[in-house]
Amino acid sequence: MRSVICVPCSRARKDNGRPSGETPPEKATNLKDAHPAVMRQVDLVVCSDTSVAHLAGALAAPVWVALASACDWRWGLTGEETPWYPSMRLFRQQRAGDWDEVFTRMTEQLRERMREASI
Repeated sequence: MRSVICVPCSRARKDNGRPSGETPPEKATNLKDAHPAVMRQVDLVVCSDTSVAHLAGALAAPVWVALASACDWRWGLTGEETPWYPSMRLFRQQRAGDWDEVFTRMTEQLRERMREASI
C-alpha cells in the first residue's frame, strides 16, 4: 500500500501557513521537500503507517492511517485515536489481511465528512 495525499476539496488557501524557508510544493525538486507544504494545503491525508503519517501528525494535519491488525506497538492495541498526534484517526483491520473492510470504513467516513462540508 502506498501513501495517498488527497487534493483540497473544500477550501482554497491564500495563506498556506508555510513557515519561512519551507519549500513551496511547486518549487520542490523532490517529493520529500514538497510533503510539508502540500500537507498544509489539503483537507485530509490518507496513508498507511509510513513516515507520511508521522509527518502529517507532527504538522497537525488531518490524517487517517490504515493499520494492519498486527501493527506497530506505538499505535496501541485498540482505538481510533493516538496520544502522539491529536489530528490523526486510526483505521485498524478487524481481521488480519482484510483491507477491504478498512477502506470501506474510510470511504463511508469520507462520504459523511463531504456531506457535512457541503451543508
